[in-house]
Amino acid sequence: MGFIIPIQSIMLKRIFIQDINLEKGLRLGSIKIKGYLSILLSLLVITTAIYFLNLEDSIGLFRLMPFVIIGFAFHALLPFQYRLPFFLLITFTAILQLFGLRDGLALLMIGLGLFGIVKLPLSVRQRSLIALGAAFMTAFLMVSGLMPAFKHPVIPVVGSIFMFRMILYLYEQRFQKEEVSIWIDLNYFFLLPNLIFFIFPVVDYKTFTSKYYSKPAFETYQKGIIWMINGVIHLLLYRLIYYYLVPAPSAVLNIYDLLRFLAASYALIVRLAGIFHFSAGVICLFGFDLPRTFEHYFFAQNFSDLWRRINIYWRDFIMKVFYYPVYFKLKHLGPVRAMALTVLLIFGINWFLHGYQWFWIRGQFPLTVQDAVFWGVFGIAVALNSIVQAQSKRKRINPGLFSTKKAARRSLNIVGIFLFMSVLWSFWTTNDIKEWWYMMAVSKTATLTQLISLFIGLALIIAVGTGIQYYDFLKRNNNKLALMTPHRSFFAGSFLLLFLAVCANPAIHPIIGNFFSLDTTPIIKTKLNAADQENLFKGYYETLLPNNNSAFNQMEQLETQMPDSWRPLRALKALESVPDIRLKKHKPNLDLLFKEERFRTNQFGMHHPPIQMEKAANVYRIGLLGGSIELGGGIPLNQNMAQVAQAALNRNPIFQDKRFEILNFAVTGYHLPEQVKVTEVYAAEFSLDAIILTGHSDELHRLTRSLYKVVSRGHHKSYPGLDKIIQKAGVENAPSRGVFERNITPFLGEITDWGLGRIAQYCKSEGIVPIWAYLFVPESKSKPDEEFPDLAQMASRHGFKTVNLYDYVQPMTTEEMKLAPWDGHLNAKAHELYGKGIFKALTKVLQDPQEIN
Repeated sequence: MGFIIPIQSIMLKRIFIQDINLEKGLRLGSIKIKGYLSILLSLLVITTAIYFLNLEDSIGLFRLMPFVIIGFAFHALLPFQYRLPFFLLITFTAILQLFGLRDGLALLMIGLGLFGIVKLPLSVRQRSLIALGAAFMTAFLMVSGLMPAFKHPVIPVVGSIFMFRMILYLYEQRFQKEEVSIWIDLNYFFLLPNLIFFIFPVVDYKTFTSKYYSKPAFETYQKGIIWMINGVIHLLLYRLIYYYLVPAPSAVLNIYDLLRFLAASYALIVRLAGIFHFSAGVICLFGFDLPRTFEHYFFAQNFSDLWRRINIYWRDFIMKVFYYPVYFKLKHLGPVRAMALTVLLIFGINWFLHGYQWFWIRGQFPLTVQDAVFWGVFGIAVALNSIVQAQSKRKRINPGLFSTKKAARRSLNIVGIFLFMSVLWSFWTTNDIKEWWYMMAVSKTATLTQLISLFIGLALIIAVGTGIQYYDFLKRNNNKLALMTPHRSFFAGSFLLLFLAVCANPAIHPIIGNFFSLDTTPIIKTKLNAADQENLFKGYYETLLPNNNSAFNQMEQLETQMPDSWRPLRALKALESVPDIRLKKHKPNLDLLFKEERFRTNQFGMHHPPIQMEKAANVYRIGLLGGSIELGGGIPLNQNMAQVAQAALNRNPIFQDKRFEILNFAVTGYHLPEQVKVTEVYAAEFSLDAIILTGHSDELHRLTRSLYKVVSRGHHKSYPGLDKIIQKAGVENAPSRGVFERNITPFLGEITDWGLGRIAQYCKSEGIVPIWAYLFVPESKSKPDEEFPDLAQMASRHGFKTVNLYDYVQPMTTEEMKLAPWDGHLNAKAHELYGKGIFKALTKVLQDPQEIN
């Protein structure tokens, strides 16, 4: 990549010349002070909203905004002839600031080297071959691992800048008659928002050069602000859809759940639209009057219409560079046949180009069945649609008449296209085709009542759609009916973002959340949704869109921050297999570094100080049954909730005649079925006087994870009661995980009742006091007390003393309880508060066994 930009005399002559009419620029580039201040004020509002809503914070969107604001503030006031060089200077400064001196200089050297190739005084063919050679050489260095390591994503940014724009630039060079300013060309490649958005609009070179101050400055700037506001709203809408509407695949139990999953999966494209709107808006602020990037894509009425509306820049790129040249090569076959074959070939090229895009950003070239099916089906649909449109005669529509029938038919077509694309999109974005197919099979369970309700819902949608079209018809004939003009959109959007920024303020949003009984954290900060927690949802754009400085998704971002000791205990070889329902247990006498703390087990494999199996005469022994939450990995042993409660009990003067031992039997991954076996194995061996069985928020959902492993290995058959429920659920053969979880979900209550009953019965026979304690843990989907009443009632029915330990940690937020940003287990402070809660609960039991029920 060690290319040097060739310094040609002709370039030296033109380096400070702009190929744009200076008189026209001075006329169109000026802006009144009132308009200038309104744009600046709106930019500040947008930045404030981005900050408080934490939008795209993992890639540094907020860090980019000072360059946008300061850049615009000076750019709009500079003499016209200096504006293009200044825009480039802002971008170069941002590169050095955002990437650091070393990586920033590397990015500039590689980028300017590639720019030098396309500016060589050679034929377009020769420059294209040299560019292709440079691309192959860079690809080889990437694959072979010989490329220098960069702290920041230098290569993905360079790839994002040049992978498509270089093609368009060289394509236009074949037809360009007049030379264009080098400043225009440099700015075309080095676009400011492209530094953080790796998936970027494929800006057309000809459009870029011809639209520079083609309209009055304020009009272009105002458009830019409206699109940036539109982008911010899209990004916020994406977050709401992602977290609140996309269900876990295992939660898709009926036709309603399935439709919600399909619609929400397709609706996640709003993030792509938001990034494109925002990026084009920023470019507009520097005088380039770019066209819109998306056009009401959810309202497409046929496949050709969708192709025209969705990712317009990409469509134009494909049509210009590939479609028309191929079509004219095949035109001798006849217009219809040539068009159909060209469309099919173009969608094959689409498939390849998306893999090509993936390679430069992610370093891999995926060729998956999902990609092939998506582009193949979409291409065939567009081709068939094009043939039908070409062969059918279009009826002339009287613009003065409104047809309710045609409007209703159009609404029905829109619903049909949306549903078709939702199904196709969900297939494209799945990690597991088999799981997807089983999920689609849920549609066969639809009842007559459900189908009738869906038909009524469809009728209402068509009615609303018809009404909207009627209003649009009236608006076209009477401009006074238009609700939103550009001027109104500008101010309304600014006020809306200001309102959202105020609501997202840390001092305000918890109050709103409490008023509506809603966890507002996912609104102001991206959190993994239920589908991602099941690790099934992938998504082409969801995986490829930048979620952090390494272009990985959020989970990968967090993992890159983890120290090596944060690996699971199994990876640290701290577990050993057992041939029963527990499946595993801790190895005895461990001493290793786990989550940056010493993790030790005693001679019995407990994360507990050494202890004798025989109980002393004055000792009151309590067994704590739990999983990784109670285990306390990542905190000092003496700060574990069991040790905190034990120390508090032994300090209590009320119990001077007793010494307390709380044995921590917790093992990572243990849930209720495993705890049944733990009770039966250890309760008698250690002569327990009481057992504390913990339950967590999202308890039933957590239960499915361990059940699948238990059933797949046949250990449920050792317990007739559990085996009977498994058979009733029809999952005794342990089908795929998604199918298992979906089918077992309606029976989780019965399984919980069985487990509680089994433990309670054993405790009664051995004279052990059973206590059920509820803990709320970070990263829960349910509300803190949502599951407690039902679970506590079930436990009480079997004779458990129940206590809600969440009462003792309520001052802490979920983020304050977490062990680390990437780890939802409890930190030392949360363990301390839960330990104090256990101490108080045990004190009440010992003083009055009936009090805490």
